[in-house]
Amino acid sequence: MRKLLLSFFIVLFSSSIHAQEGHEIKINLKNCNDTLVYLTFYQFDKNMIADTCKNIKNGKIIFKGKKKLEKGVYSLVSQAKSIYFDFYIDDENQIMTLNSDLFNNASSDLSSPTSKRENDFFEYIKYINTQKKNLTI
Repeated sequence: MRKLLLSFFIVLFSSSIHAQEGHEIKINLKNCNDTLVYLTFYQFDKNMIADTCKNIKNGKIIFKGKKKLEKGVYSLVSQAKSIYFDFYIDDENQIMTLNSDLFNNASSDLSSPTSKRENDFFEYIKYINTQKKNLTI
């Protein structure tokens, strides 16, 4: 009985470690007509490609890998190489879902049902964009 219990805990522990490896970014982007999008990250003054999604169906985009992504600010970039929106990744949000709509502006309708901190970041970006508009008027 003791061996069975020990085996159970080893399997449970190893599966929880395995679940924490890698990344999976799911993006639901309504009104997206792209057939290819890029996941990019900022490195100094350059925007580097971290991953590519070539299988987009009904605006559903998935970036998935066996390794964790580096911490930092990432962007979803269209096939025409324009940035749809920015978001951040750290050790705690390697698996997340993002929702947006391209009808108006992808960054104005951005939300994450899986991360309150990500939503706080999006609210901050909206605030900064509003302040920029107010300064230029």
